[in-house]
Amino acid sequence: MFFDLLPEGTNEYDQGFSLQIREEIPVEKIANAIAFVAQRHPMLRARFMKDGGQWSQMITNKSSTVHEFESYKLPAGSDLATIIRSTRQKLDFKNGPVFVSAYADLGQGSRVLFLTAHHLVVDLVSWRVILRDIEDHIRGIEPVALTSIPFQTWLEQQRLHSIAHSEIFEETKVLTGVSTFWGLTAEQNVSQDAIEESFTISKDATTFIFNQASLESRIDAVDLLLGALAYSFSMVFHDRPTIAIDFEGHGREPWDPSLD
Repeated sequence: MFFDLLPEGTNEYDQGFSLQIREEIPVEKIANAIAFVAQRHPMLRARFMKDGGQWSQMITNKSSTVHEFESYKLPAGSDLATIIRSTRQKLDFKNGPVFVSAYADLGQGSRVLFLTAHHLVVDLVSWRVILRDIEDHIRGIEPVALTSIPFQTWLEQQRLHSIAHSEIFEETKVLTGVSTFWGLTAEQNVSQDAIEESFTISKDATTFIFNQASLESRIDAVDLLLGALAYSFSMVFHDRPTIAIDFEGHGREPWDPSLD
């Protein structure tokens, strides 16, 4: 989809995090941890090339330099915007690197680590894994496997899983006649005419939903909330069919713990 929307691609499409380092850790140890993670995860060594109008992906070998790390010592209160900007500008999805970082010691116990990667190779789930691996390496915790599951293997397992569960479900019909029911006209059905209503769930109710209820029922908290929405709708609108709720997730929920 990225190359469908941007046929020539762009380097300015990244995800990054700025982290406060609370403990005094040697810069070399941080750099080594980041280098280890870049070598461990194949997608952090990815490159993309266009041939005959088609984009393809390759993974560089582990012996190559696959990431850039810079260390700075700055006066207290320094603005990090320039460093963050220059770090992001090093990203190159064609020639590499697609994963870069910078460490800034601002004195007086203030330390910041900035990490960013091209969105072609990471998402928010990736960052959970990357940040955990960096911290584990710094603390001397050995990973379960030296190399993570290659992206191609993950895609193939996903394809096989979808084939094995390709039963055709009856398509849920969407609500019809909504405009008539609410007395809407085409002229009124725009964002500026929308009315928003909101409410806040108490702390006790929130704790119950996200802890006790979800654990006892073995149902995710999000599903409990969506179930409550569907049930409430059916109780209020007796003359309407049950609503269909379209739910979008990140698509990274593993059916096999070894995959993620």
